[in-house]
Amino acid sequence: GNDETCGDELDNDCDETTLCYKASLGEEWYYLQPFVNAIDSADWYRSAAPGVPPFMASQRLLFGLHRRQEEDALSLVFVIDEVEDGSGGTLDMEIEGVFGAELVVEDDPGEGFVDGDTAFFFFEWFDCCVDGGVLYPLPLDLCISAGFSEPSGLQGMGSVDPNEGGRPLGGFDEPGRRFQLCATL
Repeated sequence: GNDETCGDELDNDCDETTLCYKASLGEEWYYLQPFVNAIDSADWYRSAAPGVPPFMASQRLLFGLHRRQEEDALSLVFVIDEVEDGSGGTLDMEIEGVFGAELVVEDDPGEGFVDGDTAFFFFEWFDCCVDGGVLYPLPLDLCISAGFSEPSGLQGMGSVDPNEGGRPLGGFDEPGRRFQLCATL
């Protein structure tokens, strides 16, 4: 009956399948949990309202994890910007460690593709809209790394989880700075 406590390296809930996920960008980091519900990730991404992803933040790139109940796979969900916030921009992004995953949601056709263990994205969004996507399936013990180039119209990035909501992780001010999201105890 105990809840898992991420970061203490103990199996608090006596269930070795309960994993924690650590998100980091440079020196900044925190733990997050997946959103878990009964629908698949593509439907969940589109379920908040017509045309609105499940989480958004103005001029930010947000990452989150989703898992369908009773399924042993994760989805990586990412959303750029916020609907009708008056801003637009561009971002090139590559995500390494997505072995076997497919791009199951793509806001705008042709903005992304998966090649082996790496996904590549070339986003351009406008003041009315958001951009984003969903990669699935990813293993529960995933460890991914994302790099960014040529960002414009973004102040930074962060992650989202069902317990803590959104948390900022910092900006894109250091060339070569990488985002990591890995399973841990």
